[in-house]
Amino acid sequence: MPYGLAGLGFALIFRTAKELNFAFGATIAIGGYVTYSAAGAGAPVPLAMVLSLLVCALIGFLLRWGIFSRLRDHFAVLLFSFALSVIIENALQVFYGVHDVVADTPAMRESITLIPGTNLMATVVQIFGLVLLLVIWAAVWWAQARSKTGLGMTAVIRDAEIAELVGVRSEKMKLIAYAVGSALAGVAGSLTVMDTGVRPTLGFSILLYGFIATLLAGNRFVHTAIWGLAFAVVLNLSAVWLESQYRTLVAFAILVVYLIVRMLRLPRIAL
Repeated sequence: MPYGLAGLGFALIFRTAKELNFAFGATIAIGGYVTYSAAGAGAPVPLAMVLSLLVCALIGFLLRWGIFSRLRDHFAVLLFSFALSVIIENALQVFYGVHDVVADTPAMRESITLIPGTNLMATVVQIFGLVLLLVIWAAVWWAQARSKTGLGMTAVIRDAEIAELVGVRSEKMKLIAYAVGSALAGVAGSLTVMDTGVRPTLGFSILLYGFIATLLAGNRFVHTAIWGLAFAVVLNLSAVWLESQYRTLVAFAILVVYLIVRMLRLPRIAL
């Protein structure tokens, strides 16, 4: 379930910092390659995933603390992060090649029949990813409503200037959002490399779906996980009738239909 996790992480950064971090996609790929390298070196799956999570969280924290906070311009952040993503993708191609690589975790790719007597099946990593998505989603939901940090982040999402007036340090909340959001990108990359494999440019396509899920979720960023999960289901079902290269078409078709329905539901202004 990388779409839901990546969408939740991207939405957390985008809604809190109000910045389009295009390097988020490259962070997903880095997370996948960290898990791939760690598993290849003999590390257990949980350790490989934790290592990936920590590396990506550190990347997100350093990007915000060392670079983005000093740019002080959202358009500059967009351009810098886009350029950085291109550099990272090319660097990954040099070290790992352009083809997909799959982590050496055959037990995670074993298929399980979900309903006895049917052909409805899923791999261990897909089931694990779904459970992990639900746990993280519930944790984020609880933190947003109950914890001091979550409430502070919610205040920054609604209005950073007013949040500062009531004692919330908006920059601290943005740093936390970047770290946590990037950590979720690392988890998404880990799940992908253990399931279908990753390549240097894979993060951009997952970022695209995460961005669309963020738009569909609106101001309630925790709903991004639901849209990401819905994307995963629809895209997998569409693969039965359509070739894989048409998945992006399906994603944008969902977005267009949603925007049209939303437009028709808006109240008309009487002239």
